[in-house]
Amino acid sequence: MRIDDYNAAKALTEKLKENLPIKARAGKEFLKILKQKKSKRRSRQRI
Repeated sequence: MRIDDYNAAKALTEKLKENLPIKARAGKEFLKILKQKKSKRRSRQRI
């Protein structure tokens, strides 16, 4: 990919660096699915 304006690209890169890492939290549905998978694994291990 070609960069048209090197200075603008450099400025945008610096702005991105300031905002990284992006913090995220797992949603309720995702946590629910993980919990279900965990309980399925435990039940298989007991056999």
